[in-house]
Amino acid sequence: MNFLMLAITYFDFWNTINLMQKISWAAAAVNILDDYLKGLTLNKALKKWFKSNRFAGSNDRRRIRDLVYDILRKR
Repeated sequence: MNFLMLAITYFDFWNTINLMQKISWAAAAVNILDDYLKGLTLNKALKKWFKSNRFAGSNDRRRIRDLVYDILRKR
């Protein structure tokens, strides 16, 4: 399953968001899902990404978290 394609498809509904933001959120979601597939629990994978990427604001974190959970729901 190609998580990046799912992530980018998810953003088709968000036409008002900058394309670069969409791509960076999708890349973050892919990194988190990679950790999840390697055996980390989803909570730990999210927490690990958020701690190592403190530059992400609360809005970015919320959208990344929502994207990860939406991808897993649709899988």
